[in-house]
Amino acid sequence: MAGSLPLRPRPAASRLAPSLVVGLALVGLCLVPSGGPIRAQVSGPGGPAGAMSKMAGRRPTAVDERIKSPRAMQVFQRDANNRATIPIAFEDPDGGATVVSATVLGGGMGAPGFNNAAAGDRTRFEDGKLVGVPTGGPYTIRLQVKRGNNQEFATVGPVFVGDLWVLAGQSNMEGVGDLVDVTPPHASVMALGMDGKWAQAEEPLHWLVDSPDPVHSGDPATRANRSAEQHRTRAKGAGLGLPFAVAMVEATRVPVGLVATAHGGTSMAQWDPAKKGEGGNSLYGSFLRQVQLAGGKVKGVLWYQGESDANPQAAKVYHKVFADFIAAVRSDLNQPDLPFYFVQIGRFIIPGSPDPKDWNLVQDAQRRLPDRVPNTAVISVVDLELDDLIHVGTQGLKRAGQRLARIALREQFGQVGATTPTFDRVAAGSHNTLLVKFKGVNVQPNAAMNRRGMGGMMGGPAGMGGMGMGGMGMGGMGMGGGSSPGEDAGAGLRPERHVGGFSIRKEDGTAIPLIFEAKVGKSNDSVVLKLTGAIPPHSFLWYGYGHDPYCNLVDGLDMAVPVFGPIGLDNLGSEAEAAAAPAASPTPAPAPVAAGAPKPSSAAAPVASATKPAGQPGAASTAGPIKVLIITGDNYHDWKATTEYLKSKVLTPPNFDVDVTATPAKDLTESNLAKYDVLLLNYMNTNKGGPETQWSDANKQAFLDAVRGGKGLVSYHFASAAFTKPNWAEFEKAIAGGWRSQGFHGPKHVFTVKKAGPKHPISEGLPAEFVHAIDELYQNSVITPGSTVLATAYSDPKKPRGTGKDEPVIWVNTYGKGRVYVNALGHDVEAMSDPNFAAWLRRGVVWAATGEVPPGPALGVGGGQQGAAKAERRIARAEYIDKMKGGWIGQMAGVAVGGPTEFRYQGETVPADKVPAWKPSMINQYDQDDLYVEMTFLRTLEQHGLGATARQAGIDFANSRYPLWHANKAGRDLLRKGIAPPDSGHPALNSHADDIDYQIEADFSGLIAPGLPNTAIALGETFGRLMNAGDGLYGGQFIGAMYAEAFFEADPEAIVRAGLKAIPQGSQYAEAIRDVLAWYKESPDNWEATWRKVDAKYQKNRDYRRFSCSKDEKEPYKFNIDAKLNGAYLVMGILYGKGDPDRTIVVATRCGQDSDCNPSSAAGVVFTTIGYSKLPRKYVEGLDANTKFNSTPYTFSRLIAVCEDLADQAVKAAGGRIERSADGSQMYVIPVEAPRPSPLASCWEPGPKANSTFSAREKGQIVEKP
Repeated sequence: MAGSLPLRPRPAASRLAPSLVVGLALVGLCLVPSGGPIRAQVSGPGGPAGAMSKMAGRRPTAVDERIKSPRAMQVFQRDANNRATIPIAFEDPDGGATVVSATVLGGGMGAPGFNNAAAGDRTRFEDGKLVGVPTGGPYTIRLQVKRGNNQEFATVGPVFVGDLWVLAGQSNMEGVGDLVDVTPPHASVMALGMDGKWAQAEEPLHWLVDSPDPVHSGDPATRANRSAEQHRTRAKGAGLGLPFAVAMVEATRVPVGLVATAHGGTSMAQWDPAKKGEGGNSLYGSFLRQVQLAGGKVKGVLWYQGESDANPQAAKVYHKVFADFIAAVRSDLNQPDLPFYFVQIGRFIIPGSPDPKDWNLVQDAQRRLPDRVPNTAVISVVDLELDDLIHVGTQGLKRAGQRLARIALREQFGQVGATTPTFDRVAAGSHNTLLVKFKGVNVQPNAAMNRRGMGGMMGGPAGMGGMGMGGMGMGGMGMGGGSSPGEDAGAGLRPERHVGGFSIRKEDGTAIPLIFEAKVGKSNDSVVLKLTGAIPPHSFLWYGYGHDPYCNLVDGLDMAVPVFGPIGLDNLGSEAEAAAAPAASPTPAPAPVAAGAPKPSSAAAPVASATKPAGQPGAASTAGPIKVLIITGDNYHDWKATTEYLKSKVLTPPNFDVDVTATPAKDLTESNLAKYDVLLLNYMNTNKGGPETQWSDANKQAFLDAVRGGKGLVSYHFASAAFTKPNWAEFEKAIAGGWRSQGFHGPKHVFTVKKAGPKHPISEGLPAEFVHAIDELYQNSVITPGSTVLATAYSDPKKPRGTGKDEPVIWVNTYGKGRVYVNALGHDVEAMSDPNFAAWLRRGVVWAATGEVPPGPALGVGGGQQGAAKAERRIARAEYIDKMKGGWIGQMAGVAVGGPTEFRYQGETVPADKVPAWKPSMINQYDQDDLYVEMTFLRTLEQHGLGATARQAGIDFANSRYPLWHANKAGRDLLRKGIAPPDSGHPALNSHADDIDYQIEADFSGLIAPGLPNTAIALGETFGRLMNAGDGLYGGQFIGAMYAEAFFEADPEAIVRAGLKAIPQGSQYAEAIRDVLAWYKESPDNWEATWRKVDAKYQKNRDYRRFSCSKDEKEPYKFNIDAKLNGAYLVMGILYGKGDPDRTIVVATRCGQDSDCNPSSAAGVVFTTIGYSKLPRKYVEGLDANTKFNSTPYTFSRLIAVCEDLADQAVKAAGGRIERSADGSQMYVIPVEAPRPSPLASCWEPGPKANSTFSAREKGQIVEKP
C-alpha cells in the first residue's frame, strides 16, 4: 500500500445490530443472493465483536487438512477498503474434487440459517479466491466440494482479516524476558511462528529451533532432539510483540497477526539484503520467505536491533546501513511507504567500563533516523529494567510494546496515541542554569482518562467496550502505565524533580561535575539543569552517556526520552531566545478521530526571521518571513530567468520575503542592507553591465560591513566568479571562495550529489544523495580555510574535462559574524527545477539567516512552488471526475485516429492525407488492446486495493486471455511459466524489456492519482515490471506522472517537465525528453524539424538502439517499437499541439511508428487538462457508455466509477483528505510531493535478476498456460 489509512468504519457485516441478527434468526429468514456468479456467503455478525476477551483462549474450530489455504488461525492483511482476498487451495488426495463455492461463516460458530447479504454483496468466490472478506473474525471458511455427482463440505477456522506486523531484529525482539507474569494470549491476536504455522499468539513467540531455515535452526539432523528439549525446559522468551498486539487490538478492534522473524545476537551485516538469494540460509532471505508465507503484504515492521553493531567498524556506518535496510525491505515487499517502527538500544551492564563511543553512536543514529527516513519512528527503553546484563525484562518489554502501539495508533490510525519526546535544543539560563527543550512531549490534560480508559470517558465501562461497536477504547493499553501511584500522568515530562541521566562532558567523554540538580521546567516540555559554575569551553551535553546510565525521563503517556549527545555547549543562545524560537510545543494526545476521518496534521510554522551572529543557533525574538535581497543585474548567465525562478518558485511566501536589486550601485548602502536578513548574490561583473550595476568602493564596503556584522550571505552558482579581474581578495574571503579564476566545467550532464562532512542543520534530514537534473559541475573551486563542505559530486573522468574527484558543490563558512552559504549548482531554470536544488537552497538561506533550520515541508523537498505553508493542492472531486473522464476520452480518440496508420510508416512521417477525418462514431474503441490491457491492471486494483502486490498483478495478468505482442507477450509467457516479477520483465529473460508496452498501458496510473506522481511511479513498479525494465519502465512512469500533473496544470511544457522529474535523470529516456524540449524551443512552430532530429538520434543512432527489437532482419533499424523513440513522438504531440486537442492527435499520429498508441497517450494527457464537459462535442456525442471493453467487465460508466474509488484511496493513502462542504460537495486536498524516481538501470547493462519465482500455491492460481 502506498500509505496506511486511518481506521475506517467497520464493514457492514460488523455494523448489523445484534437485535437484527436475532430477529432474522427467529423468523427463519435466509438471505441468499440469487443468480449471477457464485458468491461467498458471510454469515453471522462478521466482525470481532463478542470475540475480543483478552483472556479468551483460541483453538482451531474446524480443521480439514485438505484445505491448504487458508489455514486455521491465519490472519489476512486487509486492504485500503478494510477487506481482504483469501486464496482457496484444496488438495484432494484421491483426485477429481473441485471447489464450487466458498462460504464465510461469522463468529467462528458456523451459525446456520443466516446469511449476511450486506457483506455478501461485495464478498464473492471468484477465480479460486474469496474476494472482499471484511475486516474481522473469527470466521469459519466452508467449501462446497464437488466430486462427480456427489457434493460434500470442508471447513477450516478460525480465520481473521486484520493487520500483520513483522517482528524482526535480534534478541530483545526475539524475547529473552523471564516467562513469569507474561502478557496473556488474546482471542484476536494470532502469530505465524518460525515453524511456518499459525497459532494463537502466546509467549514465547520465537522458537528458532523449529524453523525450517538453517540460518535459525542449525543442523537439521539434530533439530528434533533440540526442539523437544527446548520445549520442555525453556524459561525465557517473553518479548514486546504480544504486548504490542494486545494493545493494538484493544484500541482498534482489528485482529492482529504477528510474523516472527527475529534472531538474537545478529548484526546488520547478517541481515544484509544482498543475501536474499541465499533463501533460508540468510536472515534476510528467511525474513522474506516468512512474509510471503503470511501473504506478502503487511501493515508494518517492528525492529529492535543494534547491540551487535556497537563496534568501531559497524557503528560508523550504522546510520547508512540501517536506512538502506529499510529501503530494501520496502522495495522487496513493494510497499514504498511501509511503516517501520523501531527501538533505540538501551542499557548494557558491561564489566570493565570500556569506551562507550560505539554504543552511543548507534543510539544517536537510531535517534536521528526518523528525521530523514519517512514513515519511521523510534522509542526509547533506556529507562526500563533488565532481566540480565543486556536484555530488557518481561515487565519492561510490556511497556516497550505499549509504547510502539501508541506510535502506531497515532501514525496509522489517527487515534489517541503518542510521539516520542526528543531533544530539540539547549539554551543558557540565568544563574548558571541550562534549559533543555524537547519536542513531541505528550501532555494528556485529563489524567483521570488515563486511569479509566476511553470507555470511562464515554460513560461506559473502562476499556475497549465502552464506546460500543467500533469504539476505540484505550483502557487496555494503560496509557499512563508508567506512572507512580498518586503521580499525575498528564503533566508532561516527569519526574518533576531528581531527573537522572544528564551530564556535561569533555570531547573525550570525561565527565565535568557541574550539574547538581535536574528538574522539569515550568513549561513541562523542558528540563532545567542547575550548575555549580560556568561551563568550560568545548564542553558537551549528554543524556544517557555510556553503556549503563540511569535515565528516568518520560512524559505523561510513558514515552521515554531517547539517549542523545554530544550536544556542543559553546556559544549558547539565551533562555529568552530559546523560548521565542519556533520550537515544537508539547504534543497533546489528539482527540479520538471518527472512523474514516483524516489523520491529524500540522502545518509548518513560519520560519523565524533573525540576523543572529554566526555560531549562535537560536532564532530572533520575533517570528516572520526571512527578508532576502537578491543582488543581480549583471552576469554571463541568464540572470533574469534564474532570479525570477528563485523568487517565484524557490523562496516563496510565507517563509520568505524577497526583494531584487538589478541596480546595486544605488542599493548597496548601509541603510538599505540593514533591512534584510540575507543577501543572495546572483551577480558577476562583466564588460556588458551598465553603470547602475557597477559596485563603487562605498558599495563594496557596505556589502562587507553588512556580512561581517551578521547578515547572512548566499553565493549562488557563478556569483563566485565576480571581482576576479583584478582579484578582490576580501570578497573572495567573504564568499568562501568558489569558481574565482581557476574554476572550470565540462558539458552539462546528469550527476549524483552526495552529502558530505559532519552533521549540519542544512543537510540534516535531506537524502544522503540524489541524482541531479542536468547541470554544470563546477570543478577546481577555491575552498577557503574554515569552510565545511556539505555536498560533493563525483567528476567522472570518462566525461569531457572530468577530474576523477569528488568536487565540492555546497559548503558553508563564516565571515565575521555572518554565516556564508555557497551553492554551485543551478546553471539555469532546468537545473533549478530539480526539487533537491530548491530544498538545499531554501535550507541554506534559512541557516544563513538564523543558524538553524526548523523542520517542516516548507524547507524540505517538495516545498515552495505549490504553497510552502501547507504544501497542498485542492481540486473539487467533481472536477477531478470530469477531467479523468476527459483523459479516457482522449485515449479513445487518439487511438481511433492513429489506428489505420499503426507501424505503416517507419522512419518516415505519415502524409497528412492519411490521417482520417474525425467521425463521432469513432470514439467507441471497445476492442482496442491499447485500452483494455491496462484495464486488467485496474481490475487487480479494484479487487485488491492500491496495495496490490506485483506478484498478484502477475497472476492476474498471466490469466488474461487476449492476444499480446512484444514485451507484453514475453512477460506473460514468463509469468505463466512460473517466473514472477520483476524477473518477468528483466532484460536477461525478456528481450523486449525496452519496448513501448507499459508506456501504452500506464495512462490509468496517473488518471487515478491526481497530483500524486509517486503513486504513478509506485504503480509502475507494480505493473510495469511485469513486462518491462529500464527505459521501458520509465516511459510508463513518465506518462503516469504527466497525467497526475494534468489535473492541476494546463501548460503542455510544464506537464512534460513534471513527467520528466518522475524518472531517473541519467536514463536515455530522460535524455530523449530533454532533447525534445530543447528542440521544441529551437523550432516552436515546426514539428517536422524536431522530428528529423529525433529520427537522426533515436532512430538511426545505434547507441540509442542497444536493446531495440526488430521484426525485419533485412532492415533492423526501420521498425522501432522502442519506448524512447515513441515517447519522443507523443511528447511532440503534446508540445506542438499547444493545448489544442485536434492538433495534438494529428502531430502525434503523423510522427509514425506506433501511431495509434502515441496519440492515444498524448491526447489522454491533453484531454485531461480540458475535462470531459469542455471537450469539443464531436468527441463525446457518439459515445456508447454501456458497451463493455473487450475482455473486461467494464463499460465506460463502470470504468469511471472504479477510477473514482481508486482515486479516493490514492488521495488518502498519500496523506491527503476529502473535505465535504455544507452543500454536500467534496474536495480533494492533496499533499504536494516531490517525485521519487525508481532506481536507474538500463536494459543493455542490467543488474542481477531477483530469481523471483511463484510459489506452488501461486502457480496453482495461474490457469492459463504459455
